[in-house]
Amino acid sequence: MSESIYEIYETLVSGIDGGAVIEDWCLGRIWAAVKAGGHTGIAMMTPGSSVKRTLPEDIRGLTLKEAAQGILSWNMEEASLAMAAINCFYNTPERMLSIGCSEPYENYCTRGLEYEGRRIGVVGHMRLTGEMRDKASEVITLERNPKDGDLPDPACEFVLPSCDIAVVSGSTFINKTLPRLLALTENAETILIGPSVPMCPELIGKGVDRLSGLCITDAERAFEHVASDRGGNPYILGGSFLLM
Repeated sequence: MSESIYEIYETLVSGIDGGAVIEDWCLGRIWAAVKAGGHTGIAMMTPGSSVKRTLPEDIRGLTLKEAAQGILSWNMEEASLAMAAINCFYNTPERMLSIGCSEPYENYCTRGLEYEGRRIGVVGHMRLTGEMRDKASEVITLERNPKDGDLPDPACEFVLPSCDIAVVSGSTFINKTLPRLLALTENAETILIGPSVPMCPELIGKGVDRLSGLCITDAERAFEHVASDRGGNPYILGGSFLLM
């Protein structure tokens, strides 16, 4: 396997500095959460625990960087927690302020893009604006658990290379499909979107044109939200951010 397949993960882990120690964590039915240094990071909980964990069962006391190593684990629940730890470092109000990154939730990740007459591939179920759906020549949703009208995700191999814009769920970091998806969308304007997306500037240019993620601003409430398995939009717990 080529070393380049790991590059995007190595970039994320190597960029984590400081010694913030994990104080608490939660693996819910919908989200995973990690609390450290006064911040909370969340990521989608991806089920799957057939493989033994590489980290301790209880990750309290590990630094965020130590926990982040689990992002390459094939135990998906462990990888979900690792993604939450990564986001606990990158997706903080202080970091967003330092890089001048902000975006009202009402705006969308395609702000400023020309999408009239263009083919849009969407990996995962994502909100698209009505204007996008009206003006695009075609919008194709590819989904691991397809609903009516969706294509199953193996169709990515056939569909994405001919798309002009690709909108990709951040959960693909966790299930390890992201490196292949970025290869398939190398000729498209590629946007990673969702609460699982780490707002790491060093990812721009590595097959990624835009990052659209979530920065938790109410850490305590977010942790309680994850622990209680409440549904609903997690963006009520923080701010939407766009980096391009």
